[in-house]
Amino acid sequence: MNIVPNWHDGPPRTCHSPGIGNRETSALKLTSGRPLVDPEKAARRLLEHAHAFETIQDGRICIEKLNGPFLFDDKGTPTQYSAGSKLAIERGWLEIHDSGTFVKFTAAGADLIA
Repeated sequence: MNIVPNWHDGPPRTCHSPGIGNRETSALKLTSGRPLVDPEKAARRLLEHAHAFETIQDGRICIEKLNGPFLFDDKGTPTQYSAGSKLAIERGWLEIHDSGTFVKFTAAGADLIA
């Protein structure tokens, strides 16, 4: 005759498989901080990107030369990009063209990068 154990026999059981908790915990571990959250660091990173590209007529740099690397390579968010660019313009490091499609280094911005 086979005896079926009662639910209270043996160790308590969880409602999910034992591996689920471990997978969830390891997936949530962050490997590095988010330095671009600080507008000052985001603005300086934008200046570094601007310095890396060759200027076109009258010292202009196409805005997509800044936002592409910032958003996709650096994994910055549009909010961080906006905060960094506004700070760089307010502090006089970058000057934006009337069309909004070009930026230009100012003397203060060029001195900061050099």
